[in-house]
Amino acid sequence: MISYIKQDYQTERLLLKVSRPEFAEPVADYLLRNRKDFEYYDRHYGDITYTALYQENALQAEWELYKKKEGVRYYIFKKEDPNTVIGNVSFAYLHDSNRDPSLGYKIDKMCRRRGYAYEATSFLLPLVLKYYKLPFLGADVLPENEASVSLLKKLGFKYSGIIPNAHEILGVMKDHCRFVFDPYS
Repeated sequence: MISYIKQDYQTERLLLKVSRPEFAEPVADYLLRNRKDFEYYDRHYGDITYTALYQENALQAEWELYKKKEGVRYYIFKKEDPNTVIGNVSFAYLHDSNRDPSLGYKIDKMCRRRGYAYEATSFLLPLVLKYYKLPFLGADVLPENEASVSLLKKLGFKYSGIIPNAHEILGVMKDHCRFVFDPYS
């Protein structure tokens, strides 16, 4: 059993780094580059989200969650470009009695279909499950997001049904497919 989870990891092609305030500029740039695309699949938090000042505060809050072992988000960088964020993988609600532990991820639109999301998530998934002693992990995805559905299946998540009006997207409550990863099955 691992007794700690590192802030930084390397995979074959990627650098995976826990959220921290010094990433404010590259994170704001990453989100702004992908704004239209990300807002189609995720909640919209307003124009302020795309500023470095907002991101510095958000990253500080994520850093605090990491230190309290309540959640962790890793930003993804290519080894050959360690200053440009190309994605993130997050594990939320890790010890929240009101919510199930949850996986989330995003990849820069220019970096898709290259296996980066799989490389990062498949590397982090077993580490996070063991370290946080999670009995399972869930993930919600829009039914039409075929790439995300495919990734979850490749990672070993199993479809468990539709959750009506699960999350707000562009001001509208949308149904989502629920997938669950059970490391003990």
